[in-house]
Amino acid sequence: MKHYFTLLVLTPTICFSCMAQNQSSTMAPGDSSQTNRISFKFSFGPGKVAPGYTQVLPATAYTNSLGYGFDSDSMVTAVDRGSEDPLFASFCTSDKLFFFSVAVPEGNYKVTVTLGDSQGQSMTTVKAEARRLMLERIHTDFGKFEKRSFMVNVRTPMMPPGNAIKLNTREWNAQTGEAVTRTWDNKLTLQFGDERPCVCAVEIEKVDDAVTVFLVGDSTVTDQPREPYGTWGQLLSRWFKPPVAIANHAESGETLKADVLIAATGVKPNIEFLKNSGIQTQWGILTDDHLQTNIPGVYAAGDVCETFDIARNTRFVNAIWPMAVEQGRFAGLNMAGRKAEYPGSFRMNSIGNFIGFPAMSMGVTHPDECSYVEEECHFQEIKTRSENTYKKLILKNGCIVGAIFVGQTQKCGIMTELLRKQVDVSDFVGVLVSKNLNFMDLVPLLRRNGDKFPEPEFKELMDTGL
Repeated sequence: MKHYFTLLVLTPTICFSCMAQNQSSTMAPGDSSQTNRISFKFSFGPGKVAPGYTQVLPATAYTNSLGYGFDSDSMVTAVDRGSEDPLFASFCTSDKLFFFSVAVPEGNYKVTVTLGDSQGQSMTTVKAEARRLMLERIHTDFGKFEKRSFMVNVRTPMMPPGNAIKLNTREWNAQTGEAVTRTWDNKLTLQFGDERPCVCAVEIEKVDDAVTVFLVGDSTVTDQPREPYGTWGQLLSRWFKPPVAIANHAESGETLKADVLIAATGVKPNIEFLKNSGIQTQWGILTDDHLQTNIPGVYAAGDVCETFDIARNTRFVNAIWPMAVEQGRFAGLNMAGRKAEYPGSFRMNSIGNFIGFPAMSMGVTHPDECSYVEEECHFQEIKTRSENTYKKLILKNGCIVGAIFVGQTQKCGIMTELLRKQVDVSDFVGVLVSKNLNFMDLVPLLRRNGDKFPEPEFKELMDTGL
């Protein structure tokens, strides 16, 4: 028995659907004839194989009869570390993109990957099907491993009772009767890449009660099959966790009217010129507390610099102009011989007109972005709204790590200082999100944390109360 629930959200381009279904049988690798409970477990490399796992070697090429294996002529090597734990004993890697496919029926699948190397570092980006981004630059330190899960939507053109979706020539080869893109084939395909991908294990399980987000739109949304092209529809899955699956049904060349258009830009540091230079990099150039690289006398600042993020409590590239200016000043002071410790950065954006209202955001905007903090941290989300304003604070152990203000941004400067200096504002939350914020109401908070506010303007405020 199936139960459906559908909700249309925001615009005609996105809808959510939930399906619950009672099913109980199993399926072996290579058998895609059943549509019931399906699960696979694969162990990569020549090392010990854990019970219940199927071993995958570099020579394991995908065939229809086998039903799983490396696809698209992937060139893969395997490393056996000899660990006693079979899940971490070996891994497969490559200096080029490589693909692993499993024959599955249509549906939503939870995929769990184990990444890492017991004797080295790894950096892995995972995409699925037609280059949909699932995991981005997952880094593991020497001897460490990461186990991450995500949802993949798989579909075929077949429809009951024996009908089929009419596909165009970019999607289907009528002569061979085969799909041209991975969107419409009968496989779940994973793409692994980045600086040093190390894949130890892959688990795949069909999820019949997943929440499915359906996307429809044009070439700015559809799954673009080849580099360097990409769309926000292909990136959206990166920001959702199980049980949410993204089903991108957008088509290039189509048009669709909508009430709201949201566009976003990002920055990818250009660090290719540093290859083989000896300077350590990850997403950007790694620096210490004085913005010096691992090579003495060489400093970095600005959009290429990966520094400590105060809000996330980890290294991050905050490619915005105010941080670039501040980092340049600190780097210059240290290069000139004056020891100046850089306190860290955080993201900050200000828009003068966001659908008719001023808006500002800073730090993280959801606790999930703080994935690198210690487990004992306590998070709070405080939200207030009125007809023309919206305010949101994200607190970690009482300190601001993020904020969003829409409609009333005149006094956000004090929020940035409270975030930067990590002041406990637990008992001043009501004041900070009030409709008429008055600096005088914050004087007791500043006085209580006077050691964090040595600047003359704050001293004057604390002394006079004005």
